[in-house]
Amino acid sequence: MVNLCIEKIKNGKAVNHLDENTRAKLFASLKALPHVLSGHEVRMGFSSSAESSNTQMIKDQMQHLTSLLDSKEVIDTAKTYALMLIRLLVLQEGIDSNTLLNIMVTMRPLVAAKAMKATTRAMAWCVLSNALGSSIEKGQCQCFSDEILQSFVDLATDNLSEVEHVDVRRGAAAFLYNLALLLTDRIDHETEDVSDLQVTILCGVVEAVMDETDVEVAKRIMLVVGKIIKPCQNVNSAAAMLIVDLGYLETLISLRQGTIVSQESGIVVGELVNEIVQTIGALKV
Repeated sequence: MVNLCIEKIKNGKAVNHLDENTRAKLFASLKALPHVLSGHEVRMGFSSSAESSNTQMIKDQMQHLTSLLDSKEVIDTAKTYALMLIRLLVLQEGIDSNTLLNIMVTMRPLVAAKAMKATTRAMAWCVLSNALGSSIEKGQCQCFSDEILQSFVDLATDNLSEVEHVDVRRGAAAFLYNLALLLTDRIDHETEDVSDLQVTILCGVVEAVMDETDVEVAKRIMLVVGKIIKPCQNVNSAAAMLIVDLGYLETLISLRQGTIVSQESGIVVGELVNEIVQTIGALKV
């Protein structure tokens, strides 16, 4: 798949919109990309170590690929191929928090562009999810400010709207689950509290699931709710109380009897809802 994306980019019309210097650097990066992703050492002459060389090369590759995303003349299909490669690059070792943050900021206008193809926007959500997952893996969860994360929460919950393409909704839901994981990693497990970000996420996803028709989206939403209510071994009673106080427990109960759960593949959604409802009920709130 990597080689296919590379060939599509190199042979497509998108690169014609780049200046000659940028295009040459992009081609050089693409040539080395399969070796970097396979874990092979790629030395750059002046570099002091293979590790620093590969890390710098990955950063350069992301920079060159994002040049395709910035161009208004490049069609969405070409941007999708670039995003398919970027989603792998953000997972590589050695990528620092600032680089991940810059990539996330670059994705923001893509997921917000309603006129852009659903495939492209869904792939941008995949990049965002992988960037969050990479930051969790590297223990860099503190690098993202609440303000930055809030902007993505707003976009993700907006992208869960029933009028959006199912691939976009799935991508937004996956991102919110990874964000729930990141927020769990940041909280003090000795206290029972629910952050403003978690409140926004809970309200956004439960409101969205009321109109959801896709089993996979509903499953991911329930995983988000479950992770916020029970971030570790103990239940977050503040989050559970919020569900009850806002009347969302009735929403979840009605979901157990809706069309999503009645589908053959919806049994997982039903099991997740049952577990959440039982967990909240056990608190006797």
